[in-house]
Amino acid sequence: MEFASRMVEMIAEFHIKTKRIWFSDDAHFWLSYYVNKQNHRFWARKNPRIFQTSTTKPQRVTVWCAISEAGIIGPVFLTQNVNGERYKRMLLKEFIPIAHGLNAIRQYWFMQDGALPNRTNEVFEVLDEHFSGRVIGLGYPSKFDGGMDWPPYSPDLNPCDFFLWGFLKDKIYRDNPQTLDQLKYAINRKLRLLTELYSKT
Repeated sequence: MEFASRMVEMIAEFHIKTKRIWFSDDAHFWLSYYVNKQNHRFWARKNPRIFQTSTTKPQRVTVWCAISEAGIIGPVFLTQNVNGERYKRMLLKEFIPIAHGLNAIRQYWFMQDGALPNRTNEVFEVLDEHFSGRVIGLGYPSKFDGGMDWPPYSPDLNPCDFFLWGFLKDKIYRDNPQTLDQLKYAINRKLRLLTELYSKT
C-alpha cells in the first residue's frame, strides 16, 4: 500500500510517467503447459475435477523481457541458472544497447523484481550508471541516491505478470510445441507478432 500510494503521488506530481518505465521480468515456459497458479486463477461453481499427467522432470525454457511505451525488448533465453554476474551481462549485452538504440534510457525508469541475482552491487552499479537514480528495485535505494524499493510479494503491478506472460502462453500453447526448439521458435514468433502489433498502436 505504501508503494502504491507513493507511485500515485509521484505520477500526480509528474516525477514519473508510467509509460516511461521499463518493466522487466522472467518467466518459465514449460513443454508440459504448466501454468504458475500465482499468476492465473480459474473460477467455477463446481470443482471441474480435471487431472493432467506430467513428467517428473518437465522441460522448460526461461525467458526474460522488458516492456515500456518504447516497445518490447526480448525474448532473452536464459539457458543457465541466473546469478548476479549472468544477469549483469544480460543487461549490458541484451537490454541496455537496445534501449539506447530506441532512445529510451534518458528520462526512463527501470523496474526489476527482488530476486537475489538482481540485487548485487554490480547489477545496481550498472543500472545506476545508465538510469541514474531512476530504478525501482528492492535494495537499490539503500545503495544509491533516488530510486524506489520494489515491494516483495508485489500484487502483480508489473504488466509482464498481469498481461505479457499470460497472453504469450495462451497463444503459444495453442500451437502445441513438442520440443524445446519448437517452443523457442513459437515464443520468438508470437513475441515478434505482438511487437509489430504494439508498434502500430
